[in-house]
Amino acid sequence: MGEGLAYVDTVTADGTVVSYWREGVSYQFGEAELDVVVPAAQRLFAMFVEAGSYVIAHDLFGKLGIPDWAVPAIRAAPACSGRRHRDRRHGRQ
Repeated sequence: MGEGLAYVDTVTADGTVVSYWREGVSYQFGEAELDVVVPAAQRLFAMFVEAGSYVIAHDLFGKLGIPDWAVPAIRAAPACSGRRHRDRRHGRQ
């Protein structure tokens, strides 16, 4: 597998290789739980976007260990801050 910002396999301390993405794992939420989880996830997402925008605006890639070769792709990615993410669900369903 080539190098990149995404990965599939993780090597643990004892040398065992485990898959990052496990299809057998899922969560089921009731309506009351979703009333709490969804707004919290939306706020967390907004915080990630704000933090990412700050990193880009202040050129902090190196301080975060982001390799120079990845910076152009990050800068070219569409900004999320102006988009509305209402009713958007992330994750596996």
